[in-house]
Amino acid sequence: VSVGANGTIAVAGAVSGRMDASATGGGKDSFVAAFDSAGRDLWSVQRGAALDDEATSVAVADDGTVFVGGRTRSSIGGEAAGDGQAGYVQAFSATGTVQFTRTFDGAGDQGVSALAVSGGQLFVGLNDAGSGSVRRVDAATGTVDAGFAINSGDLGGGRLAALAVTG
Repeated sequence: VSVGANGTIAVAGAVSGRMDASATGGGKDSFVAAFDSAGRDLWSVQRGAALDDEATSVAVADDGTVFVGGRTRSSIGGEAAGDGQAGYVQAFSATGTVQFTRTFDGAGDQGVSALAVSGGQLFVGLNDAGSGSVRRVDAATGTVDAGFAINSGDLGGGRLAALAVTG
């Protein structure tokens, strides 16, 4: 769950089956839903991929843009998932339109575990085959900053679970 400065409340996760009649659903599917500050439904999206995927994190920018991170075994938004499990981030406008999709795919299974938005930048917490890292993405374009990376090294069987950014 995340709440934006504009009052938008966003939730994300995974479901088995259909949330509504428009979803295609197959296996476990990620979803995101946005509500106004009074709890009224603004929009929702269920991703109906051939293989399992799961939303594991959500963040709301000051302008109401909703960012969802997770993991998938299928291609998403035109970006391939590779041979294993890829981490992904999708950005949705305040009206629920996909703005961009980025995948993070390494040698092992990857997944996005945490998101934080600050000053036009999206910080993405990743778990990659036993190690953790943080990447920085332009929140408007989805461009990954190749010059920025925080690497935790081996987490000894643990995982990166939360991320906070100030300023």
